[in-house]
Amino acid sequence: MHSEVKVPISVIIPTRNEEMNMRQCLESVKWADEIFVVDSKSTDHTIEIANEYTDNVVMFHWNGKWPKKKNWALEKLSLSHEWVLFLDADEQVTPGLAGEIRQLVSNGTEFSGFLVKYDFYFLGKLLKHGVLLLKCVFFKHKLGRFEKIDIPEVTDCDVEIDEHPVIKGKVGKLKNKMIHHDFKDLHHFFHRHNIFSDWETGLRSCKTKRDKEKELKASLFGSQVERRRFLKELFFKLPGRPVIYFLYSYVIRGGFLDGKAGYIYNVLKAFYYFSVDIKLYEERLRLEKVGRQLHEKTRNAGDWI
Repeated sequence: MHSEVKVPISVIIPTRNEEMNMRQCLESVKWADEIFVVDSKSTDHTIEIANEYTDNVVMFHWNGKWPKKKNWALEKLSLSHEWVLFLDADEQVTPGLAGEIRQLVSNGTEFSGFLVKYDFYFLGKLLKHGVLLLKCVFFKHKLGRFEKIDIPEVTDCDVEIDEHPVIKGKVGKLKNKMIHHDFKDLHHFFHRHNIFSDWETGLRSCKTKRDKEKELKASLFGSQVERRRFLKELFFKLPGRPVIYFLYSYVIRGGFLDGKAGYIYNVLKAFYYFSVDIKLYEERLRLEKVGRQLHEKTRNAGDWI
């Protein structure tokens, strides 16, 4: 790696109270020419750490509506370069991935965006098996926007959760991996996944406002990203999702080979899907109760006529 020459890309890091992860994340992208930290009123030392690495620390104030933080950054930031890399604070770019990006930007490519694989750490251990993480986080910023999915009931998360970027053009896959290593404790893990399950519940309920033209298509015969979306949609229609996920990830995909950390992680992921099912069931009960009350009022009103 030629550390003296910066790579002409723009890195965007959405943050809120990420002091435990911030330094490792920023150290991993010092080779990038432009780094933006888009912060949401952090009350810890996130901003102070970010200021050590970049002058581009931007405050984001969410009004509860679309766009959320990542789309807002694409729309509002004055990005100097064609390519943008989105990086969560609990993620780090490996030297191999940095070198691959450098070569790709220098030589040019027919692709408009790239999927990146992840080395995922949990309880300090690298999980080598099970369902692995794959995201589209590197793309030409003029050709990509994150899906527009408005879930009004989820008011405490101002950044896109599982919305994928919709890319105009071909999407490839990078050979080298990113690292996902959250240095926060399990309390944070549970809190975050409770918010995620609220979002997923809203997504699966009829209250969700979705703009199909700004969503990733689900297609068995489409691109790799579209196939993954198709399989996820199919998965959520199956009964017994938590058990199916656990058997697939822990048994079939070899999650048991990752020892105790692998077992705990797969149990927690299965419970995540179970919590979504419970919240959907709770919502159905609420709607049924409202329906009964409305029916009772209508019947009583008819008795007076």
